[in-house]
Amino acid sequence: MWESHESIYRLIPEVVVQPPKTPPIRSQKDEKIYKFMLRLEEEARQRPRATFGHVPGSLCPRTDNWLKKHSKEPKIAYGVDRCSAHQKYKALVPLGPPTHGLNSGKNWIEENGKTAIKSKPPVVPDPPPPMVKKKNNGRTPRYLLKRIKNALQKIEEASSPSGEAGKKCKHPDCRKLEEDERQELIIALKLKWEKLNRAYQAYPSTIDTESMKFRREGMEEGLAQIERDVQLLSRRVVLISERPPSTSPTTRKKEQRHLVSRAIG
Repeated sequence: MWESHESIYRLIPEVVVQPPKTPPIRSQKDEKIYKFMLRLEEEARQRPRATFGHVPGSLCPRTDNWLKKHSKEPKIAYGVDRCSAHQKYKALVPLGPPTHGLNSGKNWIEENGKTAIKSKPPVVPDPPPPMVKKKNNGRTPRYLLKRIKNALQKIEEASSPSGEAGKKCKHPDCRKLEEDERQELIIALKLKWEKLNRAYQAYPSTIDTESMKFRREGMEEGLAQIERDVQLLSRRVVLISERPPSTSPTTRKKEQRHLVSRAIG
């Protein structure tokens, strides 16, 4: 059986008592006199005027160092990256005070060992039950049922004219247009459109005078207006203003249309 001689109790190191240091050995000679003597000895070894000029023996020709063929031609360096090398700069040394500002003398190895010895295993909670065994498994959530019910109720109220949305009218001095009256208006507008369209098609295509041009533009505008009115009356709910038209020109321009439509839903 494999046996390990490691133990968590060995993480705490034993206190080692270091012996006191002996005093350093100092020379009995005077440092200034010793350095001065070394300097004199070095100057005495040098020959006169040997500190400048060519090095002795450098001007003598050498038999093994002659000018060889193709020695001064440029040599191609293979396997070398020809791009400019990117120099990696080291991080700047921080010059200011340390950010933490504290140097802890805590023995982390000893503290970690004590914490590991005193620690207890955590309590593992029971795993949640599987979703298949829950009571509401496979059922539609309540909030979705409520949302679907409200959506269906709104659609039903909007589609039925007798619903609350059709009964309540937030516009004052307005009444709802009945279905029979609405159909009569649509039929009358369509007959008027056919009559005006027949006259528009019989109108000459070549226009010579300004009056003919204005009349043709008036027919086109009348046809477009009838189409807009039919589209307006084709909505589900049509409200008609019962307020009499104003006599002032500014208000008359705002109230020249008495058909007010609002789609419910």
